[in-house]
Amino acid sequence: MRVARRCVVYVAGPAMVRPRTIEMFMTQRMPTIKQKSAQLDKTLRCPCSTVDLRLSLNNLNTPRRARIACEATPARHPTMRRLTRLAAFLGLLPLAALAEQVANFNISQQAALAHDCGATCQARLNLTIPADQAAVGLDFDVDFYATAANFSAASSRPGDVLKLQPVDPSALRLDGGATTYRFQYVSVDADGSAVPVTAFVAFPFTPHIPAEGDGEAPAKYRLAAFAHGTIGIFRGCAPSNSDVLYDYGTWQPVLQRGYAVVATDYAGLGNNATSHKYLYLPAHASDVYYSVVAARKLFGGRLTDEWVSFGHSQGGGAAWKLAESSYVRNDTAYLGTVAVAPATYAADQIYEAASDSSGGSNSSSGAKGAGVGFLPLIPTAVKRIIPSYNETILAPALKKRVAMVEDAQLCLEGVLGLTLDLDLAQIVSLPGALHDRPTLLRWQNMSAPAQGDASPAPILVVQGQRDTAVRWQTTVDAWERACGAGNEVHLRLFPTQGHRPSLSAGSPEWLAWMDGLFEKKKTLGGKAACRKKCTKYTREPFDAQYVRAPTDVDLKPYLGPLANAM
Repeated sequence: MRVARRCVVYVAGPAMVRPRTIEMFMTQRMPTIKQKSAQLDKTLRCPCSTVDLRLSLNNLNTPRRARIACEATPARHPTMRRLTRLAAFLGLLPLAALAEQVANFNISQQAALAHDCGATCQARLNLTIPADQAAVGLDFDVDFYATAANFSAASSRPGDVLKLQPVDPSALRLDGGATTYRFQYVSVDADGSAVPVTAFVAFPFTPHIPAEGDGEAPAKYRLAAFAHGTIGIFRGCAPSNSDVLYDYGTWQPVLQRGYAVVATDYAGLGNNATSHKYLYLPAHASDVYYSVVAARKLFGGRLTDEWVSFGHSQGGGAAWKLAESSYVRNDTAYLGTVAVAPATYAADQIYEAASDSSGGSNSSSGAKGAGVGFLPLIPTAVKRIIPSYNETILAPALKKRVAMVEDAQLCLEGVLGLTLDLDLAQIVSLPGALHDRPTLLRWQNMSAPAQGDASPAPILVVQGQRDTAVRWQTTVDAWERACGAGNEVHLRLFPTQGHRPSLSAGSPEWLAWMDGLFEKKKTLGGKAACRKKCTKYTREPFDAQYVRAPTDVDLKPYLGPLANAM
């Protein structure tokens, strides 16, 4: 067994704060811990004297004494993951002291200034980067995410299982009752080659138990395949490494209705045998489909034959693309798809926003410049599919900053932080946008759903009309084209809701709709005779004046006083 040095930090806190034990697994590089009196024991390769650390909790900022001891220990110790992340987020431990960090590195003032990121930009990054660190963790499990020894590009087949690892429940911040496993499996990359991908599968305490009947629990769990929203484009942004498994009201509501949920990371996130082809939806659809195949090989005896897919944002587009793919065309067990705020025509959306000097205002929604905050990711995404692409769409101010994205391996919030103090003219170069348009449209046409392909099962699309990430009119365009191709697609619009809030606003409908697919209902709330091939409804809240409509991709908890400037 590989052995690493373990530093155990015992921190004495005030009575209102429980003492904490933090375990840090050291990398081969010497840790740099800010010390006042400690001497570095180079033999043990970690600090072993008493040092002063500063505990900051609930605005309490009191020097405390800490004793640091070193000993040999197995390289992984997942039960302490949650405490390690908490300590880093609270500032109890310096980030450089945490082993296995592979993403969301802090950006120095010197580096920021060199990329035209001034004081306001830096202040926001200094808060959005920790938000990503808290979301995906600082203790990336290199051993698990490394390509399995039994993977072969020549002989491994899509759906093969390569690794399986139970997830220690004490390391997760999920609602009670879940049992979770991570696994590595084989999928198909954008070029058709076999590629290792990671995922997790979660089981609720019991399967769905119908209200009618004698109350006995079914032997099998309904299966739902989840496709996650944008989290980043680098390996350290893997949802399965997160202590919340990147849930923000996405997949846990499905779990709580008695479904087993299998959720891919997508190729290139977690395992880095290939790069992540962001928004290349055919590849994401492959990852979703083969996660189902792999889950059946692992737990098939406890899963229903019938299954559904669902996704949000990037994942909404992936689920929609899967619904129109050859993977499910003849799969009678596939029942349908839910796509919430789906990414569809990404290039069209950029040009709609860029064409309006006011920031792409969606007149009836107030959602301005929908999607341009994600623009820093687009050139890399396109180039990973079309290597000859040389972008000119980014305005000079943003282009200088984007160089920091790869250097610091930033995930979602850090990327969004690069644009928060810029107006549209500083984000998009209009001449460059015109120059790049043919290539971006080519990329879109290679990837997008709703381009005339047939879906064998119904699709429900949920879209907020104050969405600042996905332009709601673009979703309507996709719905119209999909219906025009003869597919059964049902669109539900929520006029006061944004990108993430549309999940919860629409959940009474989309969760019931998903249940209905399994219950073999032939209606969407009416009699079969009244059923329409495609439907479109705008839902209204109980009281539009007082309905809660949270901020999209809510960074305000991390921005403090800066939030007032947003």
